[in-house]
Amino acid sequence: MQLANRPFTGCNTASRAKGLARAKASCPARRVVVRVAEVEQLTGVVFIPQQAVQGELAVVDKTNAQVQSFARVNFNEACEAAINEQINIEYNVSYVYHSLYAYFDRDNVALPGMAAFFKAGSEEEREHAELLMQYQNTRGGRVRLASMIQPEAEFNHPEKVGMAPSSVVLPRA
Repeated sequence: MQLANRPFTGCNTASRAKGLARAKASCPARRVVVRVAEVEQLTGVVFIPQQAVQGELAVVDKTNAQVQSFARVNFNEACEAAINEQINIEYNVSYVYHSLYAYFDRDNVALPGMAAFFKAGSEEEREHAELLMQYQNTRGGRVRLASMIQPEAEFNHPEKVGMAPSSVVLPRA
């Protein structure tokens, strides 16, 4: 059975619980297994964006990519490249800040103030990138995004008291 063509008829947790209770009451073993199998099938739904926007893509494909923008006047390629580089730097810094946000928001670190600080920093850096992208498009340039560098996810250090390995002897105060 293909789930991509099947319309989704979602149900909330309360109605799912009522259905399970009814199934247990009428036939404890068989109906519960059938209900669980139906829930497991819903997790395989795949969204295919290419099919959803075929009409819009047909219009876009008619544009000529070789023709430069009419808005491009006295816009040097070196300036365009520098703006693209800065856009990518802003996105990478935003990614690092977002990684730090995720680290400080974890349950074993639990520093919500630090998490909020880095989340706000991540959003600010992303806004900078978006402003530069808007400027690039306004001037008639082309935005070229590079792949992002994976930031560190663990920031443990042996000198931290709560996270020191057992083999490290910490000095007493």
